[in-house]
Amino acid sequence: MVGMLLNKVVLQQYDSDRAASFIMERNRLSSLLRNLKYQIIHINEGSVKFTIAEPVTDICVGLFDPLDIDLVRLTLISNGYSMVKKASSYDLMVFYRLEGHYVKSRIYVTPMGSSHMKVYEAFKKYLLDSYQHVNEFNYFINENYKNNRNNPQLFRQKRLEFINNVVHRIN
Repeated sequence: MVGMLLNKVVLQQYDSDRAASFIMERNRLSSLLRNLKYQIIHINEGSVKFTIAEPVTDICVGLFDPLDIDLVRLTLISNGYSMVKKASSYDLMVFYRLEGHYVKSRIYVTPMGSSHMKVYEAFKKYLLDSYQHVNEFNYFINENYKNNRNNPQLFRQKRLEFINNVVHRIN
């Protein structure tokens, strides 16, 4: 798995490198956060076989103590991660781990049980429930790519809208 480019949309069929990349990133995070209580989950379409996705490892770190979020932010930044988003409610922070021009991992840090974590878990369950759901998602991703391949921000926004619509529909 090469990694995701920020200024270009690249898609890749699921391969076993995704699982290996998750294990490596989980071990890296576990080492950095060893004194905290958390749960690490491989999330989004990249964690499900037969999906088409950007070549990046998406991980959710669910914190049992929401007050640890500042310590996690400082730890990740001091170890080479770049913070790219902080929700105003301070219940979600997103980090990238870069290698050269490629984003190797997107790390979503949120309290356990947050609405963000519930969305990630529900969407993964949706994809795992049925091969038809995987096909529906892959069809959407291919169409989204055709329409927005030259606009990564819009491509990722439409992808997030699809995920939120699916989760809203199933809940």
